[in-house]
Amino acid sequence: MNASSVRVLLVDDDPDLADLAATYLTQTEDRLTIDTAPGVDDALAQLSHTEYQCIVSDYEMPGQDGLAFLRQVRDTHPELPFILFTGRGSEAVASEAISAGVTDYLQKDTGTEQYELLANRITNAVDQRHAEKRARREQRRFETLFTQLSQPTVEVEYEGDEPIIQRVNEAFEETFGYDADTLVGRSLDSYVVPPDRTAEATAINEHVRDGGSIEAREVTRETADGQREFLLQNAVYEDGSGGFAIYTDITARTERREELTRSQELLRHTERLANVGGWEADVASEQMQWTAGTYEILEKPAESSVTPTIQASLDYYHPADRPVIETAVRNCQNNGEPFTCELRVQTETGDERWVTARGEPVYEGDEVVAMRGAIHDVTADKERQQQLTRSEHLLRYAPEQLLVIDEEMTVTYQSPPSPQCGWAQREFTDNNPLEHVHPDDRSRVAAQLNTVVQQPGTVSTVECRVRDADDDWRWVESRLQNVADTDVIDGILAAMRDVSARKRQEQQLTQYTSFFEQLQETTQTLLQSTDAASAAAHAIESFESILEFDVAGIWLSTDDQRALEPVATSERGSDIVSDPPTYTPDTSSLSWTAYQNQELEYVSDVHERDDRAAADTPIHSEVIVPLGRHGLVNIGSTEPDAFSAIEIDLLSVWCDTLTLIFARIAQLRVLQEREMALADERDRLEEFTATVSHDLRNPLNVAMGRAELAASECESSHLETVVRALDRMDDLIDDSLSLARQGTVVGDTSAVELEAIARECWQNATVGAATLVVEETAAIYADADRVPQVFENLFRNAVVHGGETVTVRVGCTPEGLYVADDGAGMTAEVKDHLFETGYTTRDEGRGYGLAIVERICEAHGWTVDVSESDAGGARFDITGVEFV
Repeated sequence: MNASSVRVLLVDDDPDLADLAATYLTQTEDRLTIDTAPGVDDALAQLSHTEYQCIVSDYEMPGQDGLAFLRQVRDTHPELPFILFTGRGSEAVASEAISAGVTDYLQKDTGTEQYELLANRITNAVDQRHAEKRARREQRRFETLFTQLSQPTVEVEYEGDEPIIQRVNEAFEETFGYDADTLVGRSLDSYVVPPDRTAEATAINEHVRDGGSIEAREVTRETADGQREFLLQNAVYEDGSGGFAIYTDITARTERREELTRSQELLRHTERLANVGGWEADVASEQMQWTAGTYEILEKPAESSVTPTIQASLDYYHPADRPVIETAVRNCQNNGEPFTCELRVQTETGDERWVTARGEPVYEGDEVVAMRGAIHDVTADKERQQQLTRSEHLLRYAPEQLLVIDEEMTVTYQSPPSPQCGWAQREFTDNNPLEHVHPDDRSRVAAQLNTVVQQPGTVSTVECRVRDADDDWRWVESRLQNVADTDVIDGILAAMRDVSARKRQEQQLTQYTSFFEQLQETTQTLLQSTDAASAAAHAIESFESILEFDVAGIWLSTDDQRALEPVATSERGSDIVSDPPTYTPDTSSLSWTAYQNQELEYVSDVHERDDRAAADTPIHSEVIVPLGRHGLVNIGSTEPDAFSAIEIDLLSVWCDTLTLIFARIAQLRVLQEREMALADERDRLEEFTATVSHDLRNPLNVAMGRAELAASECESSHLETVVRALDRMDDLIDDSLSLARQGTVVGDTSAVELEAIARECWQNATVGAATLVVEETAAIYADADRVPQVFENLFRNAVVHGGETVTVRVGCTPEGLYVADDGAGMTAEVKDHLFETGYTTRDEGRGYGLAIVERICEAHGWTVDVSESDAGGARFDITGVEFV
């Protein structure tokens, strides 16, 4: 076996899969030699007499599983790479494997690509182990290099705060003029740090103790011949207990630095006026020189004794922006590329500022020897831009529509359409706003506008009806203010808020008030009328026109106060209310016999609904049970499930001689039997998905692998057909599982932002160069785990049938939302079968996507329909959506 070859022990209780994996691994990577074992015991036996560079093991095996095998391997071979290659994946298994010391964790999948990934993981693990061995060898080489290094080098370890010398090289002895025997075991600072530099040395020691490195720092140090200037670099132990200090004599560079300082002084005044700072960096030493303007922008004291370096300068940039400036500086330093970047910096005092950083290379011949550039503080400009963006965003999502009207009654500005307004706003710009006001309200609004125009600074509020973008009339509350004396707006500012819902409530309240007034009047008329039947029939007709009752009846009491004689019943309720109701005070119940002896019984506690009727007081005066939803009751035969349940809104009035009943009935479905059927269906689907995902995947995987191997060894059109058929089987299994899982009911719903979920699904779908436009947005109630598949399938359908340049639009309607495209559209025949499972117009399609869309929508209680879009493509409307 040559040095680059890798012997692998593959452990799997499925011999077909093990043989297939071994074949593909050796074909993928010729470095690999694969031995197989059917179980843990055989694997341990082989491991005892054969040297392996890596072990690949399955998890679920008879007897001991893969984790038990891993623990035994770690007892005898703690560094041997071990990869868990399993068909069962979970966070618990992965976590336990990591704790046991697994090198890598890979889950089995269908197809042959997984073996390329496994081969890559094997070679990476083995190469990493070899690299660690090489690192240990490099450590030994470093010991040799230390003694021969031409730069003065010293190794120290800290005892308390003192750096104690462990050893020095010959160059250190020659440069500093001290013998190694004299230095070892003593404090480095006591020999080489001048008295006026102790604070600097203390800071360096603290930095090193914290694990910090020094790449290039100018320091002054004592030698046997006096003080000299050095460039200090170091290599630090990982735990900060010590390290190596390397000194480079740079005394000759002092004069050049002083000259640079004089040049910087000439620029100081100009920089302060322009809020600009300059810099220059030496490529060889990576030391930098800053102008005074740079120090001021970074709020760093210019008199600091610490000379900035390239890396130290980059550390001032915001962590999120640092990779950008690091790449720009590296390209300038290595390739001579100038740069201009707008980034954030964090100053010495902790403030955050926006700067424009510029840099360019300085050449000597063909070599980049330095870089120079400038930073410009643009914080004020950035804050103004952000404030403008924030104002525009707030204006876009404000719950009001804003208009500016000039003195000629023309709209000069209209705020952007806002989903929070609750209505589709019409385009008012360049029009007279009165043209869009309801004719009955126009004169009143015009009078208010004239009043505001003549009285600057006044605020007036008016309610009127305005036509929206759908040509519907909406009630709005308009707040008008004359702000013509301001330089920004210069006109009348109108803020319109939709109050249609409130208006409807007010109108309903007026309607019910009128009804109860008429009810009281009718009750008295009936009691005093000589023709009770005629008066009662007229009353029922009037009440039906007001509240549209399904059932209405009026009865008069007989002499014994127990039986009731019918006076009149509504035409729609004549069958149901053929017999009079009875009221039983002791059970607080109301019932009557309905058509064909079907019984409609309503139970209500009158005493709780009318405080005029005390529990111990007989009802002699009028008692009214208000109109409202009163729960479920049964109407039908004696068979409990023969008829559906109903919901009833009931209003009943009793007095000594008169009883009036008004009811509105809505038909509902019986849900219990359906829920039981859904539960049974869910259990069957879970059993089906488990069988498909577990029992079919393994043999299909083997068949696909063997077929591809056979196809690569011999040419046969039959084998190509088999491979395509197996691929289609795998796709059909995925689609079947997906379709089956969409049949369950939705889970808990929560508020979902339409724009956010649409854009996220757009990223997940394969859309090529297609374009997504979100025209309106809102928050809807949906199952956040289920609804993404609706959008992803609709997006894919648009791209498949409309091409990769199709434009897809998403927006809201009063009843829900829509997804529309500008593709080729579809025929009437296609529309009729579009949502059927398995229906497709493409040879390679499987017809599951839109069936899944319909099932998820139905599970939410929504309805999805397809029509032609305005652009001639397809438009899918989803209705019944509940908005937040």
